Amino acid sequence: GEMFACKHDQLSGPRPPVSALDLEPWRESLKAFIAKHAQGYPNAEKMLARVDELDLSNYTTQCAKLIRDCFPQDELVLLDPMQLRCMTSPVLATIVEQMPTMLEALEAGAKEVEGAGYSRQLDSLTLFEIDQYQRKACRFENGSFAYRGKQLSPSEMATVIREYPERFSPSAGIRPVCQDAVLPNLATIGGPSEVRYLWQIDGVYKNADVKRSKLWPRISATLLDHRTQRTIEKIGIASDDLFRVIDVKAKAEDTLEKQYESDEFEALYKCADGIVDKLKAHQDAGNHRWLEKSLESIRYQVNKSITRLRAGQDNDERVVIDRCEKILKVIMPGGVPQERRESLWAWLMLTDDQLLQLSEQFDPMLLNHQVLLLDATYARERIER
Repeated sequence: GEMFACKHDQLSGPRPPVSALDLEPWRESLKAFIAKHAQGYPNAEKMLARVDELDLSNYTTQCAKLIRDCFPQDELVLLDPMQLRCMTSPVLATIVEQMPTMLEALEAGAKEVEGAGYSRQLDSLTLFEIDQYQRKACRFENGSFAYRGKQLSPSEMATVIREYPERFSPSAGIRPVCQDAVLPNLATIGGPSEVRYLWQIDGVYKNADVKRSKLWPRISATLLDHRTQRTIEKIGIASDDLFRVIDVKAKAEDTLEKQYESDEFEALYKCADGIVDKLKAHQDAGNHRWLEKSLESIRYQVNKSITRLRAGQDNDERVVIDRCEKILKVIMPGGVPQERRESLWAWLMLTDDQLLQLSEQFDPMLLNHQVLLLDATYARERIER
């Protein structure tokens, strides 16, 4: 992805949107990348063969081919949003025409979201003009829209949109309203942030006279291999409380830190040294040789015992910390939940044609976090929370 973006940024003249970028020149580079980084994955060869079959005319065709291949039994209808602009422009124009009222509704929605203890997701509603492949914001400020060096009133801006519908694209805060206006959506599925901003724009729907689709949270899940599952069991965490590992690690680190702060073992070292020094005070010419040798042996053995006791207590906490770190690398790679980090490509290399069977084991009606176990043959076992 970084390589493609770099190449895109280096193009001279008006640059096409990334979605329209021809990926065919990078087919071999993509295969080389997968071959290098997929060593040890059970389905790496199948993944390389899948790349050979992809339509790399652009990102849109590549994703469409990949999705259809992964879910061949489903009658998927994939839509290019570029083709919907002429259909969505009437509602976009209506929203623009009533922008002051829409912003009031947005602010009211923000206060409702904040009143429930969440942070607002949107501060404004924006639309974009696509001019020679460049996306330019048409911002609404001080009662007018900035458009091509001019200030247009809401009604004037709406007129331009109706005249040139193919030029304009809604921002995230307006897009769901346009979407529900032209597509027969039963439900809109969103992550935590998406559900919050969809909640915030509820008043925009009402002012635009658009019936909104039902909101439903997307599936939240973590995939575990059995080795990680066994490690989780060793630190006493159940699958239905998976992310408590963060608290377990913090507690072990805190205990380890307090052991060093308490100076309990440092006090024992000093006590041992004090006893040896008091015995040494009785040293004279008659006992000099044997007493000095005995005292050095006592000092060595006592200090060794204290060190071993201290290391034993430290080791218990360090084992817990080490296990927690191994678990977190799986469930929160890079410090974020697995579902936000792992890509479809990575799971294709693990499961390939079993991806569909994997997806069927998720319960879309279950609102809590779900955990699926991968066994040695990558079959799945369901554990619900």
